[in-house]
Amino acid sequence: MLTIRDAQIEAFQRDLDLTYIARLAERLRVDNPAIAAGMDDNQLQQGLLDSLRRGRRFGIEAALDVMAFFAATIRLSPRFDSTPSAIALLSDQTLSQSERLYRVSLLVPALVRAEAAGLPA
Repeated sequence: MLTIRDAQIEAFQRDLDLTYIARLAERLRVDNPAIAAGMDDNQLQQGLLDSLRRGRRFGIEAALDVMAFFAATIRLSPRFDSTPSAIALLSDQTLSQSERLYRVSLLVPALVRAEAAGLPA
């Protein structure tokens, strides 16, 4: 019987994530170059990887949704997903992932930044 340990699964998932993020970064540079302006490839891939990992808490993994999550970190706040207003939207299971992210995109940046500033470090 073959036994796969958690560490092996994590390593495999990490490799898959890095490949996925590299493709997303290429696509983002073509589809929405303004959002990636001023970032080198490593910064962009790290930002997308962080967005993928944080978005998974809310079931967000599809390419367009990860890019929308990343865009929200740029537009709203790097910690937008920890704010009460964003958590309420991102946790609403009655909405599709895309609809949740669309509604997040409608949040007022100043409100989200104020909420994020009050979060513990």
